[in-house]
Amino acid sequence: MQREVSPASVVSTATRPKSVSSARGPPAPAPRPAFNPVGLALKKLTLAGVLFVVVFFACALWLFGSLYENSHHVHKFGVVVVDFDGGSVGNALLGAVNAVNGQDSLPTFHILAANSTSRDEVLHKVWQGRYWGSIIATEGASSRFEAAVASADAASTYDAAQALEYSGLEVRYTTAWSGAVLPALLQVSQTASARFSAAVVAPLLESGTSYSAASAQVLVRPVAATFVNQTPFTYGTRIVLNTIAFVLPFLLQFFFLLAWNNIFLGIGVYRNMSFARHLKYRLAISLAWTLLTSLMSTTWGVMFDEGYDLAAKQFFALWTVHWVFSMITFDTLDIVTTWVPLPFVSYFVVSLIVTSVSAIIWPYELSNAFYRIHVIFPSHAAWSIIMTILGRGAVNTLSRDAPILAAWLVVLKAGVLLSLRRRARQGLVLVDVEDKAPTGGQGGAPQGQLAVEKV
Repeated sequence: MQREVSPASVVSTATRPKSVSSARGPPAPAPRPAFNPVGLALKKLTLAGVLFVVVFFACALWLFGSLYENSHHVHKFGVVVVDFDGGSVGNALLGAVNAVNGQDSLPTFHILAANSTSRDEVLHKVWQGRYWGSIIATEGASSRFEAAVASADAASTYDAAQALEYSGLEVRYTTAWSGAVLPALLQVSQTASARFSAAVVAPLLESGTSYSAASAQVLVRPVAATFVNQTPFTYGTRIVLNTIAFVLPFLLQFFFLLAWNNIFLGIGVYRNMSFARHLKYRLAISLAWTLLTSLMSTTWGVMFDEGYDLAAKQFFALWTVHWVFSMITFDTLDIVTTWVPLPFVSYFVVSLIVTSVSAIIWPYELSNAFYRIHVIFPSHAAWSIIMTILGRGAVNTLSRDAPILAAWLVVLKAGVLLSLRRRARQGLVLVDVEDKAPTGGQGGAPQGQLAVEKV
């Protein structure tokens, strides 16, 4: 049976008004907030400031930490002591050494037996860098004093400074030598002189014995010391050689790399450049530039040497070391500017400079054990070799430092090859993007603009 539908129901259904929502369609999207360039800029500036503070704070921790409480580590310096006299002068020296030995703020004095070494061997040990200094009682010092007291003729030729002799290397970290080692040697020699006067001279004066004028002068100044400076270092600029002077290579390489990359990128040299051409240009320009800048670094020191006798072979040796270090610096920054986004490059460069200078500004013996890691830094190896060259062979650690520099150079050259492959691939991508990009007349950006933004 079919159901009958009344006409009224059909009419009422057809004429029924639709709901409001179905009549208006889907709801309109919410309006987007207006773009606020100032707010976005402040947000990015805040993030950059936070990162900058963190990086600089970490660099300051590294720098100040390497110098923290360095006076408590002076005992790590070794000074050799030998009594070649075997008399009252030698006893005064050993007594003075035993009185001050064991203090953290003074070097550790190592007493050697006179029959186990000689004066020349003691000087050679200091020359090799096994000790930071030496002090000895010279052979026959007590006998010469006794003869001068007993005879006016002997007193007339007596030299109190021949009783003691101390030596050191002025070129070996000049500030550490003059600030820690030399004052300790002077303190010991003065203490030995005072002990000798109290133990020997005072009883002679109290005995009431009459002495000649020449002998009386000997009693007034019985014991003194002579300084044997094995590496005189007259450079007036010596305090900046291992500080500011080592900052300049980083700045030279960094700003040159920035100019190089910006110029080549702006002109479009990188577009469609093969890896082989990248390698040829990069190697030729980097070698020439580092050779020039290393010559500049070497020349600055020679121009202000203040009469320091630097032979030609020493000049070329210094130039070679500076060149190797400049190449290491250049390759490091080349890799960084390839892989690290440009906004973060400056943070890395600052950290690199601070840690590199921290490795050479002060001997790592005066720092906590953690900072012995400085020994593998390229800056430390380069500065150690430079000290040896300026010291005419003193403290020769070339067997340790040359392999360190060579290893860094090999590793970084390999990293440069990887970086060049990346640059070559970026150049090919640029060409592909330019071929597919719409022209400026079709509403798109110009091809040159697309290429720059892609890089």
